[in-house]
Amino acid sequence: MIIAAHIFSLFNAALPRARIITLLSIFLLYDPLFVSSFGGTIGHIIIGLRVKENINEQKNIHFLLAFVRYIIKLLLGWISLLTISKTQKKRAIHDIISGSVVISKNYKT
Repeated sequence: MIIAAHIFSLFNAALPRARIITLLSIFLLYDPLFVSSFGGTIGHIIIGLRVKENINEQKNIHFLLAFVRYIIKLLLGWISLLTISKTQKKRAIHDIISGSVVISKNYKT
């Protein structure tokens, strides 16, 4: 977002449509792209968490599943976390629906 803001500041014209499209793209694609490509967002990686396939914890989830996971997470918010204590692998609703599991780099759940 900082880079996009800097680039837009170089132009004299306001470019409102381009700014909106860029902001929405960053907002909607950051989480799914990073989760599917790197196994987590920058925050996940810093604290040692990875989002992996539930069936194969060595593999990242596919982009479409990461996108679905993110949308469900946005729609349900903290409600999605209510299932964590009830499931064996401590999975939230968005993880159950997308077939993912969050694991710690330090130990397996």
